[in-house]
Amino acid sequence: MGVAMGAACSLAREAAEAGSEGLERSLQFLRGDGNVDGRVDFQDAIHILRHLFSGDRALECPKASDLNDDGQINLTDAVCLLDFLFRGGSLPAYPYPQCGIDPTSDGLSCGLEACSG
Repeated sequence: MGVAMGAACSLAREAAEAGSEGLERSLQFLRGDGNVDGRVDFQDAIHILRHLFSGDRALECPKASDLNDDGQINLTDAVCLLDFLFRGGSLPAYPYPQCGIDPTSDGLSCGLEACSG
């Protein structure tokens, strides 16, 4: 499963990067920081999962939860994050490990400045 999941995480990210036509003007964020606490950790995966399955967690910055930058928030994002954190899987798509602006255009946004400074 490690090879297949790593491939799924990186292939979706590469496809999204290939489709980029320039920087989308949006607020800065840190990819993987789904709960917008300034860190990328397992709590972010739990936040994504609770959003998806129980609906009790709003995503203040959906772009941050879109780990593979495919323009969707789904189970793959949480699994990719856990794979990265615990098994050394593919890095989250840019902007990671520093805050930045999403280089791809998609339907997701960031409703707040998720990075200070």
